[in-house]
Amino acid sequence: MKIEIGKTYEITPKFKKSIVERTVYTKENESPISIFSVWRGGTFAVTIQNEDELDILDSCIGDDEEIFILDDFSYWELYETWDECANWWESDESTDVELLQEHIENNEDYFGAYEYFESKGYDEECFYSIENGIEVTEIE
Repeated sequence: MKIEIGKTYEITPKFKKSIVERTVYTKENESPISIFSVWRGGTFAVTIQNEDELDILDSCIGDDEEIFILDDFSYWELYETWDECANWWESDESTDVELLQEHIENNEDYFGAYEYFESKGYDEECFYSIENGIEVTEIE
């Protein structure tokens, strides 16, 4: 497939359980907390804006060892992910993430981590990558 600037491509993982989502919650004077999720499947769209992005996408096609990082592209869109099959939290040693996770899960005031961190004034940033190869289809 010939990749071209200005065209949009649908990106899916070649294998199941290969999409990694990393959500980072940050707040001034607090250690950042990262929540990782692995998804069984999903679909993204990437619109190629320049030669660098063209080269990145082109180099990932057929290379199952390359990690495809969505933030390498200036315009991408998440269509869907489904069936979360793994989830873990990370932070530095000053934060007991297991205790925090248990507190959030057992607290009826919050429906999940997003609602908890938002109510406490944290900023959120989300990153996606696909491991073990991608499949690319041009969107007409």
